[in-house]
Amino acid sequence: MSKGDCKITINFETEKKEVEIEIKMTEPTSIPKEKIQHITENLLNFYKIKAYEVKIEDSGAPEYAIASRVESLVRKHLKTPSNTPYFEIPTDLNPPKRTPLLNTRRSLLYIPGSKPYMLGKSPTTDADCVIFDLEDSVSFSDKDVARIIVRNALRCLPFQDDKNGKTLERIVRINPLPLGEMDLECLDFKYLHGVVIPKCESEKDVLRVEELISKSGVNQVHLMPLIESALGVENAFNIVNCSKNIVSVSMGLEDYTADMGMERSKTDQESEWAMARVKNAAAAAGIQAIDTVYSNFRDNEGLKQAALKAKAFGYIGKRCIHPAQVPIVNSVFVPTEKEIENAQKIVSAYNEAIQRGDGVVVVNDKMVDLPVVKRANRILSLAKDVGLLEKK
Repeated sequence: MSKGDCKITINFETEKKEVEIEIKMTEPTSIPKEKIQHITENLLNFYKIKAYEVKIEDSGAPEYAIASRVESLVRKHLKTPSNTPYFEIPTDLNPPKRTPLLNTRRSLLYIPGSKPYMLGKSPTTDADCVIFDLEDSVSFSDKDVARIIVRNALRCLPFQDDKNGKTLERIVRINPLPLGEMDLECLDFKYLHGVVIPKCESEKDVLRVEELISKSGVNQVHLMPLIESALGVENAFNIVNCSKNIVSVSMGLEDYTADMGMERSKTDQESEWAMARVKNAAAAAGIQAIDTVYSNFRDNEGLKQAALKAKAFGYIGKRCIHPAQVPIVNSVFVPTEKEIENAQKIVSAYNEAIQRGDGVVVVNDKMVDLPVVKRANRILSLAKDVGLLEKK
């Protein structure tokens, strides 16, 4: 049993005529035994369970994790379909406000969805987005409980919206379809901002996810396809252009290189064509391209070089697998002082030329046209979002 988690056993064959709950605490916890017993009883009543023996071995688990593990065992025993209602843990927290389609997304930190202790640290991260992962970081035997843990963590963790003037985006990476449909049926979309769609090979994957989300009644949930195969690369534009809810696209190079029969190198040189192809599709569709993970989380210099390379390709951020990667990635995907100064000159010169009625603008001996001005404005907007320039 991991720190900040718990072990639950339920005797479904008891001859007792009432629910008996035994609680053993192996680590200090801020949750009184009475509260643990109360929420467990409420959960069992929700499922109309009258006579089971429940043993809870607690190692400092949050309330939502205890409830999630109890609920997972109960639903498995009752063979409850994934599309039927889940127990709602009482929460005083309001759903987060929606974020812009082209939000600042320099760093997107993956957190295993089956690890409550790690999930509990997410509200204090400096990443722009957290991705609660239900796919690669969760073993198959933990899939059922992980989706309930993630559902409840999103509803119960004390995220601080408007921290430094911005909202921490909460994203969930589901499993590939059709298994991912069970994840979507479990999630409470009011409490998250977006969904990463892995192993995405055609627009059908995106549209199926969108169809299932629409049944929740939540209108704006960001979609983030993850392209991980040769077929996905070939269909990149169709994938990213099939829905107004798509905000970004990324590549999964471990799966892509395996699909291509290539060995992934440290520099990802063998995948540059695919990276450019996906970035081109993103630009044509008007969405963001976000770079793949850098697997060696102890190689800071390698991470920095990979991020700089992605930035040169036009990628606006990078996915991270360890909290230590976040500050390095954040430092790369921001404008330099020189870029900010040059952007200010371009915008100022262009605005002055418009006021004079001039059709020609020259900055640093270079002609400036509208696309250059748009790029300069994007640089200044990002600089303001990350606190490098004061917002007016």
